[in-house]
Amino acid sequence: MATETGSYLLCGTGGHAIEVAAEFPGLFGAVFDPYCELASFEGLRVLRNLEDARRAGLELGVIAVGVPAVAHRIFTELTDGGLALAPPLVSPHAVIAGTHVEIGDGTLIMAGVVIADRVRVGRSCVLNRMCTIGHGAHLGDFVSVMPLTALSGGVHLHEACYIGASAFVKENVTIARGTTVGAMSGVFTDIEEPGGVWVGSPARPHKVDG
Repeated sequence: MATETGSYLLCGTGGHAIEVAAEFPGLFGAVFDPYCELASFEGLRVLRNLEDARRAGLELGVIAVGVPAVAHRIFTELTDGGLALAPPLVSPHAVIAGTHVEIGDGTLIMAGVVIADRVRVGRSCVLNRMCTIGHGAHLGDFVSVMPLTALSGGVHLHEACYIGASAFVKENVTIARGTTVGAMSGVFTDIEEPGGVWVGSPARPHKVDG
């Protein structure tokens, strides 16, 4: 996807932001993180307020954060500040195997990702390295799918789900909003209760102490 060099605002200064800056070199003009004490990050000037971004002509943001709740908060800050999400960024080393694939603004598709036909991906999602998305899958906004995860055909992840590295989700399974699935877990039946943490294979609810 063609864009002017340095025309996007990279939001975040964590590990995922490092990977995004390296995967899409030259696209970002600055970094936004109001809590970062650095003057620069990955060679980019750090901005602590969105007014400075607008002055610099940066009106399209890319949220490089893998935690859905944090990504949603940054999205709210961007839109309240008059900025919008950039178009989706797709690594040249990813494979989109179908012609009927919809990808929402702000979504990041990293190297090695494979997306089958008739897939819908919402806004500001993260599809991390080497994950696979089966045919007919539907991912809501702010979904994060970590490396080496496999989502089978017809899977439906509601908004703000987090699927840990090397997890597996069986075909036609639906997972409720805000669910976290632990690394290397296997999900074989629907998860209907929102906001839970599920681990193991088969995945079972995990109660967090306190």
